[in-house]
Amino acid sequence: MSDIDHLSRRLPPPDRLALFLDVDGTLIAATHDAREHGITPERIALLEALSARLGGALAILTGRTIESVDRFLHPLVLPCGGLQGADRRFATGKRVMPVLTAEARRLFEGIVEDVSAFFPMVEIEWKPGGLSFVYEEGSAFIGQLHALLTDRVDGEFKVMRGRVAIDVVPLDADKGHALDDFMRTETFAGRTPVHVGDDTPDEPAFRAAAAAGGFGISVHRKAPGVPFTIGSETDTWTLLRTYADLHK
Repeated sequence: MSDIDHLSRRLPPPDRLALFLDVDGTLIAATHDAREHGITPERIALLEALSARLGGALAILTGRTIESVDRFLHPLVLPCGGLQGADRRFATGKRVMPVLTAEARRLFEGIVEDVSAFFPMVEIEWKPGGLSFVYEEGSAFIGQLHALLTDRVDGEFKVMRGRVAIDVVPLDADKGHALDDFMRTETFAGRTPVHVGDDTPDEPAFRAAAAAGGFGISVHRKAPGVPFTIGSETDTWTLLRTYADLHK
């Protein structure tokens, strides 16, 4: 039995599982080309089938906007915690999202101007209540960019550094808090949460899942306190397919 087969059997049965999935680095590679190509229709159909089998208890937790996730998964619409969990759309369709004040917008506009001037190779994404600065993994300037952003926000926002992006998000943005919120809803309540993610912002969700009796699955790297690790986003899809086949 392969490691993936073994892990698929460690997941709770469909009537007990609450599954949370990151996107970049977990469902797709953390590269510009992967972001451009998106997710294939066959894989979207697999997520749709799994969501139905889990009674809707499948959610996305990501630094992306919810609108970006919807474009990636079209026509599938899933519960989603975007902006590192700060923007939340529940299974009922109810959405709780951050509001950017006029003062914060002026701050962000200044930051965007500075980053555009000093780091022209960085892709800048405006989000509801936040900003993302996207770069190629391993870029030499990441530390400098992180220092600039931390200085400019001056404690008013959280600066979250990841493999391929630095997010400037509300202070309460946290995938763990988002997971807890989903688990309090009717669709997810009473189930065992499992979060699959690859990056530092996923660590609060790993801890929240463990605190609720579940566990995390880390992709690409061994994450602190996470019992299971798989090698790549391809392994994520193999795990999902194997689990679906096991519970036909």
